[in-house]
Amino acid sequence: MKKLIPVFLMLLLFFSGCSKEETAVYDLVVCDSNLTSLNGYMDSFENENYKVETVDFKADQAADLLACLEKDSDGLNSITVYCQTLTDQQAEDFVLLAQSNNIPIIFSFADISDEILDSYDKAVSIDTDYYHAAEITARKMTDYWHDSIILDTDENLIFRFAVITDENSPADYKHFHDSLIDCIELYGIPMQLSETVLSEDIASDEDIEELKEENEGVIIISDSAAAYIENYTADGDGVEIITISHSDKNIWSEKFSVLNCFVDHRQYKKAADEIISNFNSHRYLFDDISFPYINKTIYISATV
Repeated sequence: MKKLIPVFLMLLLFFSGCSKEETAVYDLVVCDSNLTSLNGYMDSFENENYKVETVDFKADQAADLLACLEKDSDGLNSITVYCQTLTDQQAEDFVLLAQSNNIPIIFSFADISDEILDSYDKAVSIDTDYYHAAEITARKMTDYWHDSIILDTDENLIFRFAVITDENSPADYKHFHDSLIDCIELYGIPMQLSETVLSEDIASDEDIEELKEENEGVIIISDSAAAYIENYTADGDGVEIITISHSDKNIWSEKFSVLNCFVDHRQYKKAADEIISNFNSHRYLFDDISFPYINKTIYISATV
């Protein structure tokens, strides 16, 4: 994965000072610096026709990137933006740039308003149906609960759980969390939330161990989930951790103690490639796209 470098140096290296020299046609991928696993995956595809830039959106480095692209967009074929915290203003600025160059603009992981997507016929969103992701996770949890794979440790027939989350969780995490709790209740598991803990308050592995000892399950809805799970050892024979992860490989699939709702980065890239291909071939109805397409959004399925 490329290291995040000062934006002025990044732009100097990438755009050669916004020079007007003729360049090859290329697709631009802009990744939020916080999406570390995605950055590493996308970097592996970089070449002269597929350029990847890591940007700190919270520091508004996107504005500097856009300013340089406005001066020199020679060869720019498409823009794909991966960011969970994209503001409406940042999204609108990217749409205006794409519109001025008559190229597709694709947003992923961001909660983009319908108004912004509808403002340009080549603006599209790629997302996951987090309600459905929560539903299939809750269904699996229900099976595990009834089959004693999630252990009723105090034998009171109540699923007692704690939640670890981020103070400023992205909208998709919040939607998954709320939907998961609703679906657990819908499927008839008597449940009791013992406490909600902010991820920044988890100082050590002992904090996770304490939560596990006091609950049948710990639901982790946090970007820090991978670090927590990697360092923990299962105490019993059942599932103890329930979480969601975005990656290019399901690293928790072989951990019996973890129930992971997996959203595959590879499918996001495949969908983006298909969108760009369809737009450039003037197939605006996306007849050849192998993903559900509803109201300018392509939906990637999650698996558990």
